[in-house]
Amino acid sequence: MTTAHLTPVGPTRFRRPSDLPAVARRLTHALESSAARVRGGGDAEAIHDLRVTCRRLSSALSAWRDALDPKRRERVQRGLRQLRRRLADARELEVLAEHFAELFTEGSLTVREAGVAEHERLVRRVALARARAAFVTRRRRIARLLMRVEACLESFVPDRPLLPALQESASTLRQEALDALAAAGHQDDALHRARIQVKRWRYHLEAMTGVAGGAEASAERLSALRTLQQCLGAIHDAAVLRDFTARRALRARAKGRDARHAALVWLSEQAERARWRALEHLPSAAMNAGATPRP
Repeated sequence: MTTAHLTPVGPTRFRRPSDLPAVARRLTHALESSAARVRGGGDAEAIHDLRVTCRRLSSALSAWRDALDPKRRERVQRGLRQLRRRLADARELEVLAEHFAELFTEGSLTVREAGVAEHERLVRRVALARARAAFVTRRRRIARLLMRVEACLESFVPDRPLLPALQESASTLRQEALDALAAAGHQDDALHRARIQVKRWRYHLEAMTGVAGGAEASAERLSALRTLQQCLGAIHDAAVLRDFTARRALRARAKGRDARHAALVWLSEQAERARWRALEHLPSAAMNAGATPRP
């Protein structure tokens, strides 16, 4: 649910700095395609894929910033950031609805009845959110963003030495991710921040393979980071599900619907158990990526 489905930039496909604009243009094509899928509706992964592509493209431009015009690059990154954030709520609802549907299948009749009612409500909210997402990704807006990307790439200077800056940034992002993991413990907000840092590290390594192609961005490292990102995503999704069901339980109690309240409390507890199951996998996933989270 929280993992990108786009194929990562391979460490052997692009080797010369002059190939880097081709990597960015491949991502812009993916962005345009994903936006069209969002406008079409009905594609459960379209919003997710579009947000991931925005993040990947922004990371690539940041990685190659020394070879790009700073004003053009910042303008593009600001547009990508705004687009990604405006789609965040819709994606959160999609994930919530999918996970919620899996939560009540083995419950009692009362639990299933409450689950179906709440899920139908979520489905309606998802439909509205997707309609808003279709407006956010209207053709004119996407075309304008792509024009800015192309203008930014036209400023690319291929003969500048990129590798030292890329390696320095990779080292910085690695340390930030490791520090965030070490400080996270079991706190939801801290784990979510660590997840964001791991994403930044991973996407930077994918971008720098266009220049380096070395061990720092090896397939093994990228695979380990993806697994770690998946683990942190599962923890986050379960926490969101737990909090949602807890809020709905409080609302049911306030309305005097005792049976609905009890069913939703049970579902909230199930979500918390799922969160702890995901947490159990975090130490091994973190160690494989080069980190050891604090117990």
